[in-house]
Amino acid sequence: MHLTGACSLHDSVTGIGENISLEKMKMNVLIVSSVSIRAYGAEEAFKGKSLNLIDVYARTARTLYSLSCWMSIRIDFLGGVFAAGLASYVVYGHGISANAAGFCIDQAGIHSTILLSHFIVFN
Repeated sequence: MHLTGACSLHDSVTGIGENISLEKMKMNVLIVSSVSIRAYGAEEAFKGKSLNLIDVYARTARTLYSLSCWMSIRIDFLGGVFAAGLASYVVYGHGISANAAGFCIDQAGIHSTILLSHFIVFN
């Protein structure tokens, strides 16, 4: 068997007149490697290493999720305070027309939403 290209670019491996999907190839490697792990008596070490990697990943993922929720709550609160403050300032602070006040509040809401989405995507 030979590879037709990089695995990230092509999803198949070409053999003698047949195409084997990447998922089937991964499953085959998993089965063959599990037999080798058992044959060499490294099953407990493999389980220990796998569980250690899973624990590290789960700990990191849980921390990141909790931090994301914490930031989201605080940013939503600050956005609400900003919108309420701006609305009260525009409506009661200046003698401008209703359509200009509505436009200002609408544009402030749109821009704060854009900033929030950029913060979430890039953080």
